[in-house]
Amino acid sequence: MNILIVGSGAREHALAEKVSQSALCEKLYFAPGNGGTRLIGENINIQATDLEGLVDFAEKNNIDFTIVGPEDPLNLGIVDVFEERGLKIFGPRKAAAKLEGSKAFAKDFMVRHNIPTGEYIETSNLNQAIDFTKKLLQESSKAVIKADGLCAGKGVFIVDNLEEGEKYLREILQDGSYGIKKVIIEEFLQGFEMSLIAFVDNNNIKMLPTSKDHKNIFDKDQGLNTGGMGTYSPNIQANPYLEEIEDQILLPFLKGLQVDKMDFRGVIFIGLMITASGIKVLEFNTRFGDPETQSILNRLDSDLLDIMIKTSEDRLDQAQLSFNDKKVVTLILASGGYPEKYEKGFEITGLEKLEGVKIYHAGTKFVDQKLVTSGGRVLSIVAIEDSFDKAIDLVYKAADKIDFKGKYYRTDIGPKVYRYYLEEDLDKFRSIKEIVAQLGLDQEDIKLYSRFDIEGLKQDQAKDLLNDLNQEQKTYEGIDAFDLQKSFKKAFLVETDLVENKQIENYPQEIFVEKALVVSSQKDLLRNEYKKLKDQILQETKGSQVRLLGLPTKIS
Repeated sequence: MNILIVGSGAREHALAEKVSQSALCEKLYFAPGNGGTRLIGENINIQATDLEGLVDFAEKNNIDFTIVGPEDPLNLGIVDVFEERGLKIFGPRKAAAKLEGSKAFAKDFMVRHNIPTGEYIETSNLNQAIDFTKKLLQESSKAVIKADGLCAGKGVFIVDNLEEGEKYLREILQDGSYGIKKVIIEEFLQGFEMSLIAFVDNNNIKMLPTSKDHKNIFDKDQGLNTGGMGTYSPNIQANPYLEEIEDQILLPFLKGLQVDKMDFRGVIFIGLMITASGIKVLEFNTRFGDPETQSILNRLDSDLLDIMIKTSEDRLDQAQLSFNDKKVVTLILASGGYPEKYEKGFEITGLEKLEGVKIYHAGTKFVDQKLVTSGGRVLSIVAIEDSFDKAIDLVYKAADKIDFKGKYYRTDIGPKVYRYYLEEDLDKFRSIKEIVAQLGLDQEDIKLYSRFDIEGLKQDQAKDLLNDLNQEQKTYEGIDAFDLQKSFKKAFLVETDLVENKQIENYPQEIFVEKALVVSSQKDLLRNEYKKLKDQILQETKGSQVRLLGLPTKIS
């Protein structure tokens, strides 16, 4: 088959690499492609938004199947144009692509189809926008402001004061800096964020592996939003929630498409927040994410082209999706100044020195026999290993070897906090045991765990530290934190504190350890029983209940 891939980013390069492995693929074309895609196919000088140019090229060159990477051509209706000319293409039609093209449309879709999301308003009125922002700031000290329309991940602002909020609102509603003069203002959801990509046809939906994106330009999630500065897969925080996500988000989404008679054959890329009060949707994207795709596709063992073809033909139920257990880290090398003003045209060197990583090109061009920068996000470095520590080490060694003027990258991509649980003996906590007995509860149903969150060490070092801190511990349960939390019927944390420096003096200064006691019930206690247990234990320990979910805010 002759395959046309529309787009010019690292996402398209990664898609092409995977598609090229299919026995169905004969030749690849890219429109317009980049300095790396020319090595695995033929770049065509047609822009992704030139729909007539693309469809004419597809007809004249016997293109059997077209894959659309970016959101702009989807929202312009490229799928409608191709299919009206009898050409096969992967992606949702224009009416369904509006789920990404308009945040207001997406919010309305969620509400109508009972898909959980945050409180919000949509408005073009500056005074109304300011008033609602002020209300949210008074209630929770933060508000989220989103420009309606396609903003390449840059039209979202989290504000903690009204002055800053008014600045962005005026940019959106008065200056028109982000296109459409309409804004979505919504409550700031507290929890941990995750992304999920799934194949969708009009009757089926199938998930791809989880990943974690790092959106902000600077370390520790500071600075402006970008298209993404790095990812890793799997997202260890998200995996225990996949069943709930399918039941509460994916299946209602599919049913909503059917009720609204939207023709959707492609992928849905959903931004989610896991909160203490449940899972909520932040946004919909109607295409593969970038840089999520670079990580996720390296965990897919199935024939991607075959899956795409079956999805486009409403035969997703016949597609087989299999995944490997590798740990994948993707690091973005960007131009200095991104996501605002940056210069282009600088030579890229050092790629020939790399070992153990893959390189996907984005903002690159081949000019006068030289590879030069041509965009904000320049390269994706990807490492696939058996552990995150090895993968992180490889991508950063590669980043040091690559050179171009203004090269910039974050230094904190990848999981940073390791969480461990130690099962405790109830007999060691006499006061808690007495409370359990006074309430007439079965001691076998109450489990205690010490929870340790460790930052600043590699995984093996963190395990060694845990053993040092608990030399007399009889039982070690090496259960992943979020798997264990998911198994609790009811649970709460008390006695959150820092481990004293003298206990970790043999380790580097920058490490940080937080400890908490988890009290859990292995059966679903009655509400009044659980409340009495919790209240009395908190009173006895002089502790306070803290959030069970999420990584420690003190650390991250």
